[in-house]
Amino acid sequence: MNLFTQLRLAATKFGQEVLDLSRCVDSSHPDCERGENLFKFEKFAEAEESFLRAAADMKSRSAPAGVQAGILLALARTQLKLMKVSEARETTQSAYELLKAQKPSPELSVCLDLQGCIQQLEGDGAGARKLFREALEVQLSLVPLEPVLLLECYERLASALQNAHELSDARDVLTQAAEAAEKHFGAISPALANCLIELGACQFTLGDLQAGIRSTERAIHIHRETTGPMSEQVVQDLQSLAAACQQAGDLDSAVRHYERAISIRERQVGGSPGDVAVLLMRLAETHSLLGNDATVTELLQSAVGKLEFGNDARRDEALDRLSEHYARLGRPTEAVSRLQ
Repeated sequence: MNLFTQLRLAATKFGQEVLDLSRCVDSSHPDCERGENLFKFEKFAEAEESFLRAAADMKSRSAPAGVQAGILLALARTQLKLMKVSEARETTQSAYELLKAQKPSPELSVCLDLQGCIQQLEGDGAGARKLFREALEVQLSLVPLEPVLLLECYERLASALQNAHELSDARDVLTQAAEAAEKHFGAISPALANCLIELGACQFTLGDLQAGIRSTERAIHIHRETTGPMSEQVVQDLQSLAAACQQAGDLDSAVRHYERAISIRERQVGGSPGDVAVLLMRLAETHSLLGNDATVTELLQSAVGKLEFGNDARRDEALDRLSEHYARLGRPTEAVSRLQ
């Protein structure tokens, strides 16, 4: 993958995760309002032109530093979507020059965050982590706090730490994020559930299986309360938990969580038999590791049956798995007949 492609993919990901700048931009300015609307419709070149006009206008009027900086930050975000990384770096630096002499503000935190993202895009992971920490420190110093921005700063720093394989530090940051989410949004809130899912994944990676299970189970409880016990989110959570348990070698727990996910899938109104089949194949894999050959046969046959009708591409995967299973059991005739 060449550098241009890497930057394009990174900029696309950045655009999906970037901090919300709407609270930092003077929406009363017509060019700012137009730029924000164009950005939402992914018309980034036209949005850039609008923000450039607004920035020039505010500078000519000697508008307050915070107002000018907010427009520059929106411009930098747009330039990143256009893969204009060097221009975005210069724009964020101009915003920083306006803000550095001011008291800590949401705009300063967002500016440091954007600078950190640019450092990441340019391959300076250490510099990015330093800037993400500074952005978080600014957020923590604000009175009153802005909880949404605070959580985004925690999550950004944690992600950067995980990319650098600094997993213990990432776990600590995610723990703090979960505590902040519970404090500001409540014990049954999607924000807390999201933090717990990320924390659980990090704990699993660190090999702390029981802590990972506790965090993920707590998130599942929240999702059951907020999205419903039969929701897609709960199924995805259970599937992720089962896969993590299997990877960690806790096969009995993996079986239990896969079975819970299958039970919900089978009762979902309008659910897809193919989605149930995928979970059956995953459960069969776990039982295979446990040496439960008869159960594996039953599960794979059921998966094939659910995919028998319709044009589901996953049918071939199910047939291949069943054929391989028969061959391993020394029943090649059945394996061949299944493939014909």
